[in-house]
Amino acid sequence: MLNLGLKNLGISKILAWSVLIVALLGLAEGFGFFTTALPAFFTWLFVAVGSGIALMNIKESEATSFMVATLVVGIGAGTLALLPTVGGALEAMLERVAQLVVPAAVVTGIKTIYNKSK
Repeated sequence: MLNLGLKNLGISKILAWSVLIVALLGLAEGFGFFTTALPAFFTWLFVAVGSGIALMNIKESEATSFMVATLVVGIGAGTLALLPTVGGALEAMLERVAQLVVPAAVVTGIKTIYNKSK
């Protein structure tokens, strides 16, 4: 069962929920629920939250799978536009998610290189 209560909601859970919120925001944007594009402020917010996700949530044992998943999101964002009807909406959603997870993957990569070079 999904627990949506705010009790014991730590920073790691807030960052994890941000991925879902950004995906829904991108999906809404893709289906045209916004009359204009999202302001640049959101892009900077997504980059900051993504970096926070990497610094606080991604463990060294999860680094490789996280970075591979980020590659899949990045590649998927570019190819889903080819689907008729829903392709544009899915592309917009994955582009917003990519704005969140790509900075996280870069920070995770830097952390991994640093930890391996010790």
